[in-house]
Amino acid sequence: MGIRRMVASGLLAVPLLAMSRSRPSLPAEATHRSVSPVVLTNVSRLPATVEVTITAAPARLDLVPGGSTEVFTYNGSSPGPTLEVHEGDRVVVHFHNRLDEPSTIHWHGMHIPFAADGSPFHPVAPGASFDYVFTVPKGSAGTYWYHPHPDHRTGSQVARGLYGALIVRAVDDPLPATLTEQVMVISDNRFRDDGSIDIPARHTMPGRIDEENGREGDVIFVSGAVRPTIAIRSGEVQRWRVINASAARVYRLAIPGHTFLHVGSDGGLMPWPAFRHMPDQDIRDIAAYLKRAVKPVRNKVPDSEGPPDFWASGY
Repeated sequence: MGIRRMVASGLLAVPLLAMSRSRPSLPAEATHRSVSPVVLTNVSRLPATVEVTITAAPARLDLVPGGSTEVFTYNGSSPGPTLEVHEGDRVVVHFHNRLDEPSTIHWHGMHIPFAADGSPFHPVAPGASFDYVFTVPKGSAGTYWYHPHPDHRTGSQVARGLYGALIVRAVDDPLPATLTEQVMVISDNRFRDDGSIDIPARHTMPGRIDEENGREGDVIFVSGAVRPTIAIRSGEVQRWRVINASAARVYRLAIPGHTFLHVGSDGGLMPWPAFRHMPDQDIRDIAAYLKRAVKPVRNKVPDSEGPPDFWASGY
């Protein structure tokens, strides 16, 4: 899981470019005020209680040009809707498995009882339902994600689209509540020429390699979109939460000539922020100040097969 918060001023554009392996053509760039997934609706009227429903089901989504792609979704979307809770909340998640295979929901990084953890030891059968009930621990504010964790099917189900953001908010967050917040779930996927997701059969050597080592995709997505452009008003400050939902790809984001303000990790905010270039680790909260320039936001992990992954323009 990767977590990064970015604060930027100016116009920040984040178009994602695909790796240069064989792949379908990419859609044109689109401009958004927000790329954050929708937030699950809390139906509870009780204080300090969050009650939501998540349904895993097959669907067809327009991911790349050439036709729709058969995927797995949470509540009809990939990534699934964001679950927002506060420290100390009692959480009730009604999970319905409408897939033709067992599945679970695992709350990645959360310290909760084993029975509610969504581990491979508690699969939910096709057509069955399960209620995940847990209390969010004190001191756990941060950015997490949720995904399935069935035995020998975790990788393929995530690759087919089952993942979403989990935001745990502190009762007293020292960062200004007035900041516009973006939740960005970065993922990659591998496609066949017909636009279908390329997942080798488990009994084949490519399938075994993917299962053991993870799989790198040909196309990179931000919250399900390819090459989105995020428009930010000049002088505006935003808080970004970035989650790396890729199975194997590592991202070292950097803006040439600029540094990031590292303010936290999945364990919450740091005691004090630190200016630095983006470190090569999974989980980071960062802030970047983008001045008047056109700057690429590059993935600095060496990759001889592909171009930079992000571009940013400041005005």
